[in-house]
Amino acid sequence: MYTYQIVQLETKGNFTDAPMSNVAWLVTFQSVDGTSYIKDETALEPLVFRHDRTFLTATISFDNISATDNATAILPTMDSHAALREPRRN
Repeated sequence: MYTYQIVQLETKGNFTDAPMSNVAWLVTFQSVDGTSYIKDETALEPLVFRHDRTFLTATISFDNISATDNATAILPTMDSHAALREPRRN
């Protein structure tokens, strides 16, 4: 049986601030209690910051993920018209 659940995507401009917004990222998803959540995000290019600070590799990972009663799905379902989005900053 196919679920067509998204398990990975490659995107550019994944974040709002440079240099994270200027490089391609590989985003891997995981299923937790039947809902998709981001497992990790890996930069596919070096991150070059000001003052010659460069990270050749970078991965952001999420641990101990669990659903809450009022959680809004970050990934659209096959029957919705929702767009993939990042949470708003406060």
